[in-house]
Amino acid sequence: MGYEDDGRTPNTLITFHDYPTAPLIFEVRGLPTRAGVETLDNYRGVSIGIEVDFEAGSMVVGNEYAQQDTNFFDTAGQPIKNFKSASNNYEIGHFENFIAAVRSRRHIDLKADILEGHISSALCHTGNLSYLLGRPHRPEEIREAVKAKPDLAEAIGRMEQHLAANQIDLLKSPATLGEVLNMDPKTERFLDHPAANQLLTREYRAPFVVPEKV
Repeated sequence: MGYEDDGRTPNTLITFHDYPTAPLIFEVRGLPTRAGVETLDNYRGVSIGIEVDFEAGSMVVGNEYAQQDTNFFDTAGQPIKNFKSASNNYEIGHFENFIAAVRSRRHIDLKADILEGHISSALCHTGNLSYLLGRPHRPEEIREAVKAKPDLAEAIGRMEQHLAANQIDLLKSPATLGEVLNMDPKTERFLDHPAANQLLTREYRAPFVVPEKV
């Protein structure tokens, strides 16, 4: 949206993972706060971060610039507590740990097992697969499709406001509504969707072939 480049994934995206007890929403913003400015869009004061909502309030973690902010809010949105730490230490610690584990060749030296990294990155891939299988829809059609999921509908509303602030007309440039995909977590394959399963891998070019069993 808003510019042409060689990107193969959207610069404005919402991925909704419909876990029954705690849905996971991933939002991407590739445009500024509004047309004519350079500042990034933000949500609850952070442009790169994580929000966790729970019964007694919410936690917002912003990991950007020179420090990492963690803020706790009550159910009315009022701040309760703030913690600050150097994001450099946080990031470098993980990078150094990975390099140290490569050098030692001991996977147990990792702070997090590689399986955790696989699962979290797989969530990103499933969102992109849904997008690739989707097709453009009018704004009202997308709102109708997501109305049964209040958290997702709210995120869609934020996205529409963000695009409007950047002078993007969704009637002239319709957004893509992705396919609803159901996955078997044991086999890591989609249920009753051959087209989605085909996108889980690719036709490799020899000799750069990833074997079936690694």
